[in-house]
Amino acid sequence: MQKKPIQVEILGPGNAVSRMTAQVLDAAMRELGMVPDRDIHLDFVRDAAKIAETGVYWTPAVRVDGSLKCSGRVPSLKEARGWLQRSSERDSPSSPQPPD
Repeated sequence: MQKKPIQVEILGPGNAVSRMTAQVLDAAMRELGMVPDRDIHLDFVRDAAKIAETGVYWTPAVRVDGSLKCSGRVPSLKEARGWLQRSSERDSPSSPQPPD
């Protein structure tokens, strides 16, 4: 059974800091050997109304599987790698599943 890709959203207007955030996430993906569209789905949310709907007030922001991880700053590579690694391990078939 193939696991569902990690859903990552970068929220921001597409300015320099938003692009830097995307570069950090791309580097984290590559370090972890993740393949876009197979292991991870990266979405850029640039529309101000859609960003506001998420409750984010400061950009750039990063959401991983719907959970806000960072807002108002560019994350470090170590942070981004940790988010992706934890999300990947949580969805792994060999990882312990929480009781129902």
